[in-house]
Amino acid sequence: FTTAVYDTNSTPTVSGFDTFFDNGVSLFAAGTLPTQLLDKPGHQMIYGLYSTGTYSNLAPNPYFDPSQGLVLANPNKTGSWALGYAYDQALYVSPNDPTHSWGVFGNVGIADDNPSPFNWAANIGVGGSNPLGNRPQDTFGIGYFYVGISEPLKQLAPILLPLQDEKGVETFYNVGVTPWCHVTADLQAVEPARERVDTLLAFGLRAR
Repeated sequence: FTTAVYDTNSTPTVSGFDTFFDNGVSLFAAGTLPTQLLDKPGHQMIYGLYSTGTYSNLAPNPYFDPSQGLVLANPNKTGSWALGYAYDQALYVSPNDPTHSWGVFGNVGIADDNPSPFNWAANIGVGGSNPLGNRPQDTFGIGYFYVGISEPLKQLAPILLPLQDEKGVETFYNVGVTPWCHVTADLQAVEPARERVDTLLAFGLRAR
């Protein structure tokens, strides 16, 4: 069981002490239950968040900026909440090394539709160690996500900035060249929330 208290201000590039808790607090709680479905390890988790801050569903945030290019009056609202469920379940565990496994994962969550820009979201995927077993240092993953944009936000500017639900898929493969050197290729395809923006296709390559 985990609980946490967060500041409501987004301050990733500054200390944040000047604005510490000046807009209420965000309270987070989560409970995780280890499972052994079909004698394979997994986890079930339920989590929730409530904030006492004052917000607008047009307020920019690190993930979404619905106000870009718009000048619209929208009243603020005090209080915001979100609830979610997450899981992971191994489908295969190596009999020789229990740290090498692969399986499924996912989560689904709902939130208030104002001020939250997202009313609900879900994702599902599969990943873990190389299922072929011939490269024990390699890992892989592929996942799909769907984000439901809140209806009040969609209705604010249906002509100037038409919005739709956002969805996408991501896949990666991590090559264990040596135990101390890993190279990962990553491919993402996203259909953005802004209807007039083309589908995004991004490829990344990193070494560690």
